Amino acid sequence: MSSFSAGVPGEEPLRRNEAPSASVAVKRIAPEFAKRLQEAKINPDTLRKGTVFAPEDAAWTDFPWDELAQEVRKETLMYHFVTSDTLTLKDITSPSFTRNIDASGRPIGVRHSRGGVYVESGSGDSSARVGEVIDTPSGVTVFLIDAVLKPSVF
Repeated sequence: MSSFSAGVPGEEPLRRNEAPSASVAVKRIAPEFAKRLQEAKINPDTLRKGTVFAPEDAAWTDFPWDELAQEVRKETLMYHFVTSDTLTLKDITSPSFTRNIDASGRPIGVRHSRGGVYVESGSGDSSARVGEVIDTPSGVTVFLIDAVLKPSVF
C-alpha cells in the first residue's frame, strides 16, 4: 500500500501530522473506523491520554463485521484504544522498542520487521502495519494501521 511507509532505515519514514482532537484525527485518516465508532457510541475525544490504532478503510473489506454480535463489535473497536500508554512516533520507530502494551485490558505487541513497524494482537492471530501518525494537543496519538486487530474474543 502506497500510503504506508516503513519507518525503517533506508526507507521512507512514517508520516507525522497534527489534528486538533482525536476524533478529527480518526475521521481524517480512517473514516470507516470513525463511522463504526460513532455507531457504537464510542468517542475518541474522551481519552485524556493514550493511543488509537485506527484501521484504514480498506482493512474492513475482508473483515467479518456483519457476522459479529454487538458486544463483539464493540470489543473489537475498543481493542484499538490503548488508554494506559501514549506511544509516540519516536517510541515505535526505535528498533529497540519492543514491548506489550495494554489495549482495553488485553495486550498488543509492537515489533519491527524489514517491512516496517507492526502492532500485533496479544494472541498473535492478527497484526497490522503502522502507517500515518497524527498527534493531538490532548496527548492522544493516532496511528493508521492496515488491518483490523482481533481481540481474543474471536
